[in-house]
Amino acid sequence: MAPVTAHASTLISIGATGSWANTPVTGLQRWPVTNNFGDPVTATRVVEYPASLGFIGMSMEDSVLQGAAALLNAIESISGRKIVACESQGCLSVTRLLMQFATDHGTAPARDDLIIVMIGNPATAGTGASAQNAGEYEPFFRITFPGATPETQYETVNVTREYDFFADRPSTDPSVLSILNNLVAFLVVHPFYADVDMDDPENLIKVVGNTTYVLIPTKQLPMLQSLYDAARAWQRLTGQTDLLEDVEALDARLRAIIDQDYDRSGFVPQGSLSQETESPDVDSAEPEAHTADDRGEDTVTAWPAEEQSQGAGSESTNPLEPEQESVRTDETQVDLSADEDDEPSENEDPIEAVDDDEDEADLSTGEEDEKSAPDDSEPAGASTPSSSGAESDSTSESPGSDTGGRPASV
Repeated sequence: MAPVTAHASTLISIGATGSWANTPVTGLQRWPVTNNFGDPVTATRVVEYPASLGFIGMSMEDSVLQGAAALLNAIESISGRKIVACESQGCLSVTRLLMQFATDHGTAPARDDLIIVMIGNPATAGTGASAQNAGEYEPFFRITFPGATPETQYETVNVTREYDFFADRPSTDPSVLSILNNLVAFLVVHPFYADVDMDDPENLIKVVGNTTYVLIPTKQLPMLQSLYDAARAWQRLTGQTDLLEDVEALDARLRAIIDQDYDRSGFVPQGSLSQETESPDVDSAEPEAHTADDRGEDTVTAWPAEEQSQGAGSESTNPLEPEQESVRTDETQVDLSADEDDEPSENEDPIEAVDDDEDEADLSTGEEDEKSAPDDSEPAGASTPSSSGAESDSTSESPGSDTGGRPASV
């Protein structure tokens, strides 16, 4: 993850409580070295200050003030762009110095000359111990909390592990579970930033002004850490996972209660930021495709057989013709139906009557009735909407035409 795009040439490190003089830059403080912020880091400097525990020896208040003075001296003595990487108590020294820059502009470096990376910051806005208790004196560490790290002109990355005792405290009216979980995090979360993966897509990101807040999820509730350790030891010994599954189920139930005491509004998963511009918008294409399908259905159902037969030619093909015309042209219909091998004939009786009749003069009135009977029983809409049907109907309109080689019967 590289939310800051400015360049840097020198890394200035100010460590956490208990840092010794000339301690090498390690852990997450080396992230700016590998990240580079555009240009390689060509030099590093470690700020030496007491970094006292507070409850013994020098008070943490005096230690923080000396750290702020030493940091200002390092910034002023180094030319070019600089990255200040601070951790825990070192972040309180940076906070004090940024407050000084806000009131004394003469000592503040130019905007492009300074980048700040804060790790486990007790002054994290909203959730840090110093931010929640601004101006209050803490007797154990013997320090008056300066408040939240101010928003400045400098681009800043603030990295916090979830449930960190100093940097991610619950609300001002927390439940007993939240307090207990946060206390245990003093031992199992706050000291361990070295293994943080800044490129994890599950990291939560929130940008406020020039500050990018990075919240690193804690996979296991700190208050259940000992149970997790026991369950994994049991799994290694027996190969069974039932105990670990029970602990994970308990974690889910307790986490739902504890998380109610934290405000995560404004945070989004880091992985979603890179996917926002990759999803195509297909909403406008779906209605158009659906309309095309609808048109296809209308095309099939909107043309009944009667209308298709009318559109086959310019001549009339009305199936509801008068009965006498059907009688006078039945012989023509017989000849046409005989040519259509693939269509079953409904006029078999008239065909046999015509073939067996050797004397046309002996046709009687009864034979005429016999010919007309099949025509009367034939449905009016039985004609097929095809070119042959159109030709058949066309000949029915000309009772005097000679279509079968002999005159039509009267």
